[in-house]
Amino acid sequence: MLGLTVLVLCAAPRAGIKVGPAPLYLVDLLLFVTAVLAFYRPSKTPSDARRVYVWMGIYLIAISIGQFNAYLTYGAIIEPAYVFVRYVLSFSLLLSVVRIIQSPPELIFTIKMAMVGVLITSLITIGVSLPFTRSIVQSQILSNKLLEPADVNDKLDRLSDEEKGTRGRSLIGASTMTGGFLNVLWPLSVLLLITRRYFPGFVVSSHWIRITAFLCAFATILTYGRGAILGLAMAGFVILSLGKGGSKKNLLVLALGAVIVIGSIGVESEIFYFDRVVKKTVVLLDGDFTDDNEQGRVRSFVEPWFYLLDHPESIILGQGNTRGKVGRIAFAAHFSLAAAYHYFGLIGAFAFVILNLLPYLLLIQAMRISPPDSFAQNFSRMMIAAFVAMIPWLVLGHAAASMPRGSMLFFFVIGLAIVARRFAQVEAIRQAGRDGRTDGR
Repeated sequence: MLGLTVLVLCAAPRAGIKVGPAPLYLVDLLLFVTAVLAFYRPSKTPSDARRVYVWMGIYLIAISIGQFNAYLTYGAIIEPAYVFVRYVLSFSLLLSVVRIIQSPPELIFTIKMAMVGVLITSLITIGVSLPFTRSIVQSQILSNKLLEPADVNDKLDRLSDEEKGTRGRSLIGASTMTGGFLNVLWPLSVLLLITRRYFPGFVVSSHWIRITAFLCAFATILTYGRGAILGLAMAGFVILSLGKGGSKKNLLVLALGAVIVIGSIGVESEIFYFDRVVKKTVVLLDGDFTDDNEQGRVRSFVEPWFYLLDHPESIILGQGNTRGKVGRIAFAAHFSLAAAYHYFGLIGAFAFVILNLLPYLLLIQAMRISPPDSFAQNFSRMMIAAFVAMIPWLVLGHAAASMPRGSMLFFFVIGLAIVARRFAQVEAIRQAGRDGRTDGR
């Protein structure tokens, strides 16, 4: 059930039906069932990873306070309660991952299901971006109200007749959200390639994994987001820095393939949209923030502190998240920390920061104690790459804090970090036992 949940999260997290005033999402139902099943599995959390649960609790309390404040402001309980339940379900994914994934084969199966979702998302993203496939993807996939809300179709209608490339999007959401998901999940495809050395019977053909990894990276580029492209480059740098020969070789092959495809067509071709990346980067380097979007990004780093001076109650009291019913301050639209502060108060934002930092400590410890070039060590390396790839999404986007499906991905990878720490501990104990037997002989 966890594998199916992850597949839906990575492919179509907005799939569902509308029941009354709010949609019932398939991923929410799967998360609930998965959490119930995980409840009966033993929890084997390393002692140093239990700090994550403490800060999760603090974050959840901050969310509940913010949602209650939204109820008082909005005057109705359904919307704040509905969003709160979705956040709770996103938290449950971390607990489900830690309880259900207790062996490498279970991990491999979960990642394979995630890669199926990544493959679907990559193909849709590429199809939307390229002019000659956009109308097909729009009419057959994005117009399906069970998979995607209808509000995206007006924008796509304006683009469908143009013979030019545009920003790719998917059933996950807009370009920034799609790029963030693909960036974080892409290192897991590299992990599958490495895993074949340790568990050859549990991994599918390396050709399919390489195709998925290539399409994931290519789709990330076709979102034409500065954060997405930067995150891809940062993940690649981490893999080259920490990885061994196999991971470096696979990464270089993927990079060479992307260069050949884009270079053979030409970056100035109208089927691409690299002009956007160039123009936005030039604006940033020149310090020209007359554009409203760029002004908003700058404000998201500065204005929260001035807002705190005028509203000291926001240390504890967030405004809550009601899907736009109450309204959102402009500075919360670009930076996940600013969004967490606006919705859940300063304490909630602080908990969000800690939850971003703790996985690094767990993964560094996992790399330190695991046997050299073991599965646990390579798993930890790829998870560090995933968290590094997440940084631009957190800094240039708000979804990890402001949207439940962004929170779901966030807690999914934190759960994987705890699993990596536990695997490292198990392998270290086994190695110590083998060394002891050798010394005894």
